[in-house]
Amino acid sequence: MNGDCMGTLLVVAIFTAFIILLQLSNKKIIEQYKEEAERENDQKKKMTEFYDILIAWMNAKLRHRSISGWLKEHNYRKIVIYGMRELGVLLYKELDEVDGISLIAVDKSASSLNVEMDVSLPQSDISDMDIVIVTAPHYFDEIRDEIREYSDVEVVSIEDIVFTI
Repeated sequence: MNGDCMGTLLVVAIFTAFIILLQLSNKKIIEQYKEEAERENDQKKKMTEFYDILIAWMNAKLRHRSISGWLKEHNYRKIVIYGMRELGVLLYKELDEVDGISLIAVDKSASSLNVEMDVSLPQSDISDMDIVIVTAPHYFDEIRDEIREYSDVEVVSIEDIVFTI
């Protein structure tokens, strides 16, 4: 082989390697973009669920219906509120004002929350409670399954309650 042929082969090899590296890089960028898009879509879904629940809850209040009324109608007096972000705190405040209802607040991030009430970690002893209301509807199935590993207390989503009342 002469020098021109070797030079051409070297250029082709370098160009081919460059194309392969470019494709691998593009694939990684595309995967990162897809992951970010999935996270954003998941966040949008959570925010939509949150909004829908708040609207349904407010509409129920305007019709003089309440979660506390639903609980009393179903003879639930000892309540665990699982998830102490915005919805959990609002529910706790509503139910804390009701005579005859006792509350336990539970959250995986109990130690890092900045809330006005005592919050326990999951897997606290809830065996004497009547019901667990999950205020993180986006994660309801996962939380319900986790609770069922250590308790047979009934578990419902705040979403199911507010769309029922």
